[in-house]
Amino acid sequence: MLPLKSKTCTIISISLLSICFISASFYFHPSIENNLQFLVFIIFCCWSTGGLSLVFSTKIKSVK
Repeated sequence: MLPLKSKTCTIISISLLSICFISASFYFHPSIENNLQFLVFIIFCCWSTGGLSLVFSTKIKSVK
């Protein structure tokens, strides 16, 4: 596992999640329907950044 502190994991997770949301917004653009390669690239970016965000978010320890 990665030896990262909780604050670092939080920042990385939020930034990856925002990249995922930004790339997902391109999915609904009307001119993308005809370009299959770009559509596949957008889907791959959403899946990979969302998965990486999940990996970093599981490293965050809750404060009691």
